[in-house]
Amino acid sequence: MENPRSLVREEPIRRARRRFAAVLVLDVVGYSRQVAVDPDGTLAAMRVAYRRIVRPAVAAERGRVVKLTGDGALAEFALAGQGARAAVAIQRAFAAPREHALRRRPLALRAGLHLGEVLDQDGDIFGATVNIAARLEAAAAPGGILMSRAVCDRLTEPLAARLLDLGFIRLAELDRAIHVVAAEITAA
Repeated sequence: MENPRSLVREEPIRRARRRFAAVLVLDVVGYSRQVAVDPDGTLAAMRVAYRRIVRPAVAAERGRVVKLTGDGALAEFALAGQGARAAVAIQRAFAAPREHALRRRPLALRAGLHLGEVLDQDGDIFGATVNIAARLEAAAAPGGILMSRAVCDRLTEPLAARLLDLGFIRLAELDRAIHVVAAEITAA
């Protein structure tokens, strides 16, 4: 009898490419609770939100949605300002939903944005920059954006948000404190 493992072809491990990027992590607030109450409605609202708000906002800033993560998204940008403007546009759109599916099932997002080196392997991105962006997202208030000071230091034009320096904060599972700035959405 032939060993089933011998029938599986293993792909060679490709070397990850390194590059500098602004990484945006988004996550739906209270997703598990909403799915427990109304799985179909929540999923429909999320599909509408990602198709009509998140993807266009990322594309408008020449970013790339790396992947949808069930109740969130991971996106990358070449420049800090692109990521920051996309985050503000997304949060502004979620704060004033016009889409029918979002009116019935309002969604709120948390957003985290960090800038640094990422490892790109087969179209997915990894590394400390992604982890820090995820920790910033988890610490953000519903509807909020937390970004590292590294992002703010590279903004070349005013952002349509009020920036509040929160100082150095210890985030979950990180061995060092990160200088964090909150972006409060201002009126359009």
